[in-house]
Amino acid sequence: MEKPKIAPFVPYKETRLSIEPAYHGSIISLPLPAHGLLNRTFSSPARRQQRSELPLPQDENAFAKGHLATAGSVYVRKGPNLPRCFLWRVLEDGKVLSVQSVDLNKPDKGGQNATIILRFSFPQSIRPGGIAFSDSEHHDPLYIFVLTSSNDLYTLTVRSEFFFRPVATEGNIGDWCKTFLASSFSFRHPHQLTAHTPQQLLVSTHDGGLLKLERKAGDDGSSWVETFYNDGGWGASLRGLIPWQGNNTVRYGSVNLEYPTVTSIALPSDPESPHIFTVTLNHTLKIWNLHTGRISFTRDLLDKVRSPQEAASYVIQPGLSHLVEVFSERLRISDQYYLITLSPKDYRFKFWIVKDADDSDKGLQDLFPEFDFEPSFPGDGSDIWTLSDFRVTPNRSRVREDRKWILWVLWKRNTAWNLMTLEFDPYDVAATWQDKWNSAAFETFPDDKGPKVTDFESIDATEKWLEYIFYPGRFTEAALETTLAIFQQDLNLWRPEPRAEKRMCLKERICSVVSAMVSVDRDHEGYMDFGQYRIDTNKQWIRFSQIALSLEKQQREAISFAYDNACELPLVIMADGVSAIRDCCGIELLRHNTLDQQNQVGAWRDWTSRNNYLAAPILEPARVANLLHAATAFRRRFSASLHHLCDLTLLSELFQDPSYSVPDRMRSFYDRCGFVVHIGDDEYNQLVDTSETFGGLESLDTTTFRAALDALRQKPWKTDDDNKLWMTGVGARMLLRGAQETLHLYWDVLFSLLVLLVFLDVEVQVEDEEEDRTIQLDSATLYLRILSMMKETEVMKCLVKSRLSISQTGGNALSETISRQLRELQSIQQVPPTLFEYIYLYDWPHPPPQHQLRPQTMALAYSIKRTICPKNLTVHYDDEVTWIMCKMIVADNVDLALEFVRFLPNTSWATYLKGRLSLRRQDLSSAATYLKKAAFGLARGRPGGIIGEIESAYLLDLTEIDSINNNGLSRYYLHALGLFEKVRAYSYVAEFANLALQFTNPSNDEVLKSELLSRLFYSSIQTSRFDLAYTAMTQYTDAALQTSALGTLVTHMISQNNTRYMLSLAFLGLHSTVDTILSSLSAKVLSLASAPQYHKVLYSWRISRGDFRGAAEVLFERLQQAQAFTKRGKGSEEENEALEREYLALINLLACVDPAQAWILAKGSGEEEAEQVKMRKVVTLDDVRRGYQKELDRVAMIEGNMFPFGGGGDEMGVLYSP
Repeated sequence: MEKPKIAPFVPYKETRLSIEPAYHGSIISLPLPAHGLLNRTFSSPARRQQRSELPLPQDENAFAKGHLATAGSVYVRKGPNLPRCFLWRVLEDGKVLSVQSVDLNKPDKGGQNATIILRFSFPQSIRPGGIAFSDSEHHDPLYIFVLTSSNDLYTLTVRSEFFFRPVATEGNIGDWCKTFLASSFSFRHPHQLTAHTPQQLLVSTHDGGLLKLERKAGDDGSSWVETFYNDGGWGASLRGLIPWQGNNTVRYGSVNLEYPTVTSIALPSDPESPHIFTVTLNHTLKIWNLHTGRISFTRDLLDKVRSPQEAASYVIQPGLSHLVEVFSERLRISDQYYLITLSPKDYRFKFWIVKDADDSDKGLQDLFPEFDFEPSFPGDGSDIWTLSDFRVTPNRSRVREDRKWILWVLWKRNTAWNLMTLEFDPYDVAATWQDKWNSAAFETFPDDKGPKVTDFESIDATEKWLEYIFYPGRFTEAALETTLAIFQQDLNLWRPEPRAEKRMCLKERICSVVSAMVSVDRDHEGYMDFGQYRIDTNKQWIRFSQIALSLEKQQREAISFAYDNACELPLVIMADGVSAIRDCCGIELLRHNTLDQQNQVGAWRDWTSRNNYLAAPILEPARVANLLHAATAFRRRFSASLHHLCDLTLLSELFQDPSYSVPDRMRSFYDRCGFVVHIGDDEYNQLVDTSETFGGLESLDTTTFRAALDALRQKPWKTDDDNKLWMTGVGARMLLRGAQETLHLYWDVLFSLLVLLVFLDVEVQVEDEEEDRTIQLDSATLYLRILSMMKETEVMKCLVKSRLSISQTGGNALSETISRQLRELQSIQQVPPTLFEYIYLYDWPHPPPQHQLRPQTMALAYSIKRTICPKNLTVHYDDEVTWIMCKMIVADNVDLALEFVRFLPNTSWATYLKGRLSLRRQDLSSAATYLKKAAFGLARGRPGGIIGEIESAYLLDLTEIDSINNNGLSRYYLHALGLFEKVRAYSYVAEFANLALQFTNPSNDEVLKSELLSRLFYSSIQTSRFDLAYTAMTQYTDAALQTSALGTLVTHMISQNNTRYMLSLAFLGLHSTVDTILSSLSAKVLSLASAPQYHKVLYSWRISRGDFRGAAEVLFERLQQAQAFTKRGKGSEEENEALEREYLALINLLACVDPAQAWILAKGSGEEEAEQVKMRKVVTLDDVRRGYQKELDRVAMIEGNMFPFGGGGDEMGVLYSP
């Protein structure tokens, strides 16, 4: 009977890295010349082509050609120079080699990010296995060696600055690109290329030989010294000179490879070692000595002796290039090397010790000759998996006396992949081989299956699908462009005009295409059938998303496995991406493991003992894990309608102030969700069945629930502040990806526990009749704790899905610190960053470090968990969410801030921020309401302490900070009116100035009162509220300021036709000042037709104050001006009549005065002024009457056509009547 397969423990988690271009212009295309054309064609500076993005693929084949790599890996530099990790991929049918940095961290905070992607274009396709990288610990350049199908060897000396500065690639290509054509390739075909050092290359040939290419230090790669090795020793093999095709060859492309052809080469870590270790196509391990040119050992990979007929079935496929690993680090003095080989036939591993690589008899030993080690495969055996790659790495976290190795095995099944690991003692592999295998969990992106659209939702299906499709990091831009092209081609859809299409963003183009596929029809009653339209629209979005998901599966196909030994970080290289393998946090371990097998429980205890900073140990982990599985299974059986009701009810619970007791709230939650209707006997019975894994529902207690919730919390862990590595752009985007997934997991767990808790508390009453006990749960406490944690999680979920709109930022309104921060964001990534990146990853004062732990898998897990569970949010929720709101307001992201308002607490500071947000939205009424509501709490002292620049994220300057921090209501209102002044909302300025004056003590602060009165006065002037302006002016204590304000008031009232109201004002003690102001204004007006006519206002002012003689003076001055105008011959008949009326008005005015006082002092006429001196004279009532008579005579003469011949005239001019 076959032994049942033991489920592996899952301590690792996949987190994907984004390899999309960081910003526009970060892709540098470098076309390389063919051999022999380098000096002639490319002697001038490089004609590089800089592109911000690749050509948009129009179909699936074009997408695969330009974005899905056929080969690739990650090369880790040996030296300390940056960049350190390079992702290389072969694209465009093997003619393009793309190289970019995938460093996750950098040693200093201000270090530059390596954002440039180099795309080397070759004239011929690259040979499979024809790429090798090398570098020197003491020199900067990265050496890339490429063999093309024409057998040209390219040596690319790439300096580090190529990845930092685009201008660095503009030099002469011939300076860093050299070609060489080996003479041996004229009669031999190369198969595999390996770089031993930058000066030494090894090339396996089709005839079973090895070609060593050497150059001197300092040579540029244009010439190499060739040395050939084969089974017979030095020299070339005659067999390689003759084309050979027979039963002992394997066809690979256009070449027939002989069975002895080397397909896998492993090199010791010591570059001075003469030994190399190879695996040939005929299933043979060989050890070569390059100094002697001989093969020391030849052994079957499984250490078996086979007949020729049997050997044919063990021939290895030529495309398998990694079948042997070598270790030079000695565990025992007597050991020289350790080898691990893989037999592709049924996937068997062998472990070897090399005592003496040159002793052909006893130098090589099979550690376990009686065992062929078959690795554990994923699943239950029902699917066929292919072993794609493997690595063996030392576990450096172990002490030397307990040194262990780790075997990493990459399995593939179509586009799916899985990673299995085994930690083992190299001298006792058999002890752990059967039941100590571990696995890595796949990344589960939020809502990976797409949104559920129901008929009773108010939100449109398009809105939900757009949020799903454009969720940050879900789909690449190239994948969405290809999806759109395929969607249009499949359905023969209309496309916008090319010019219009260029003006539309990707989201708009997708919406226009999907909406063009659906139309609104009428139902059988003739009404518009919007319900069917909603269903049809959802179907088209499902079809669109399925195309995108199929492309995403192709992008996720694994092509190789790499390991960063310096950081101890495993990497899976995919067709269009890279996944880092990190440790699971505590809740992930509980979610991905049932812990119902002894091997898993032991692995859990071992893991928590080594990684105790990621989660606190749990006494009964299996019980907690099974509780989580039962709660999750219970919630996932909910119908779509029940899910929707739970979501709506939960939102009200999270963001509305509670007005009932906790038991009543739980009962209300139960009723509003309709559990009694939607959860039937089948769902309940399934819950009971799954609960048997932890002892049944009756065994549930508060401790188990609390243990599950504790696993979600970040355990405090301290490290030396100097021991930090700072995130790069790639690392930050990976951290975002990990945060998105982990937050989704947190929400899923909390939601499942919440609905289970409510259901158990309200409906399930399980009683044991013999023991007379019920479920022992402190439901109220657990309910409040879960809601609190869900609220914190929802805050972080909002941050990781919302993109910052940098283009909306307010320029001069931002502080210099924030401006620098936003410029940094724009410089390192093309797409707008999420709020999570802006607030936590690139925060200027406190960017999160990547702690330099061993291994890096721990550091990544810790960084993700620490970032999604920030201490401030957990301990000081109110302060943290208000700080986040400040950041949004400063960045002028009004729409995102409006969505975030629901998280704000009910505090004065939060209410104040709502007011500031309303001001940005131009909702002045709401802004005033919020600022008034926050006044007392801020002005009288905030319980949380003083708000400073850091606490307000530089939303407040130093003056504003002083105004709102426990400095009295008057100064707070002064600050508030200043905010309204900036947006020219003067009615609210006046309102807040009045409020501030009510709380101002003039005896203590005369300066403040004066400023408030000034603000009140000028804001009232702007809003034409002259009653308020007059009241404020009369309270001025400074005479000069009062005079100035009085002049402003009088001028504005006259200009806005409020003269009647001005005349009604008392102006106590200010009559003479007003008269002076009006006289000055009247004197400045030279034309009778000018408006406003201040002389009329002055006349009315003096009449209203009983100053008839003063009013007469005003009339007489205007009579003089009118008379001069008339004498110049410009008076019309109407003006002459008006002049007569003015004479009569002046006569009547002087007649109202005592005869003894019926005179005025007037300036001389224009003629007298011209003579010499400007004189003043007394004008009596009789003088005016004589002047009037003369005017009548003049008019009569004109009417009788009698004109004097002389040039004299009367001084009396045309009278002007008010």
